[in-house]
Amino acid sequence: MVRKKLVLFLFLIPSLLLTTTSCWDRIEIEDQAIIIGMAMDLAEDQKKIVVTFQIAQPRAYVAESQSSEEGYYNVTKTAEDLAGARNKLSRSTNMIPTLEQCQVVLVGDKLAKKGLSGYMDFLLRTHEARRQLQIGVVQGLARHMLEIKFKSDLAPSFVISEMMSRDSQYNFRMTDFMSLEKLHTAFVEKNDFILPQIKQTENGLYMAGGAVFKGFELVGWFSGEEMMGARFMRGDASSGYLTVDMPSSMGKKIMLRVYETKSDFHPEIRDDKLVAVLNLRLEGDIDEIVHPNGNWTGKKLIDQCSTQIEKYVRVIVNDAFHKSQRVYDSEPFRLKEKLKCYYPAFWKANSANWDEIYQAAELKANIDVNIRRVGEISSP
Repeated sequence: MVRKKLVLFLFLIPSLLLTTTSCWDRIEIEDQAIIIGMAMDLAEDQKKIVVTFQIAQPRAYVAESQSSEEGYYNVTKTAEDLAGARNKLSRSTNMIPTLEQCQVVLVGDKLAKKGLSGYMDFLLRTHEARRQLQIGVVQGLARHMLEIKFKSDLAPSFVISEMMSRDSQYNFRMTDFMSLEKLHTAFVEKNDFILPQIKQTENGLYMAGGAVFKGFELVGWFSGEEMMGARFMRGDASSGYLTVDMPSSMGKKIMLRVYETKSDFHPEIRDDKLVAVLNLRLEGDIDEIVHPNGNWTGKKLIDQCSTQIEKYVRVIVNDAFHKSQRVYDSEPFRLKEKLKCYYPAFWKANSANWDEIYQAAELKANIDVNIRRVGEISSP
């Protein structure tokens, strides 16, 4: 019996040790500087950056608390990179900074033009930050975004993060390429990419268009329509709204509610030249159209609208491709990666001349718009 008890005790020792030491490294919430957002700008000394940390006030979120203080505060530090700024923050407070709840990182355009890799290396490599952390580029100073007083009681970091997430799902003019995970993949694979463009207006924020990067440096901007064209080529646009100008004889303007897109963008080698082929199909409804001749038959009107929308989509796709190719020399559509897979022999023989091949590439866009239903057709 004694032997059995001894064996049982020895068996329980590891679990007892785990039980008694499981919280040895726990940090109380009052001892943490919970960073919920960051803004990064180029400093006057252009070898340094200015980082603004938005930090949560946990006491303000406790239901029983009678405190009138805001739920956040901002702290700004100047350093050579993000890691240095975070270290300065930890030395200037009696709390331990943590990025586990960080929602968004905003980058000023001047810093983005210098390049992100050297300044954000810590963020790309750390396991502390969430992989779904959102990143956007601000036209102007990024820290001003964290100072906006929204009507909501939420901190600016939460509001901006929610706006970015929502708009990318329903607005074709806003890219969904914004997470730390995707940025890290682009960094490792040395791919070009487009980040969301954010502007400050008199009424708050405006999110549309994109910041085009080559080699992790900002090289230019896409308008909202060009961003739509880029998303159709990348195949990451699922549903949203298209507003298309129409001839005056057809009612001037219609809105197509797109609920399904199918996109195939791939390279082909024709006569030893690269051709970028886009096969795009959009399907949706037109809820209402004001037509000067309201007695048109539904089919005739649908055919006319489909033709006009196809022309419009072809224009914005061509604009996005040619601006990336000829103006910015950026390739955010992953054509190069597909070319390596589809034509390995051609790539092996011509990889050293990729820039020239891409610059000379031709785009062939096949657009098909399927309008299922038209709601009310009325005369003005």
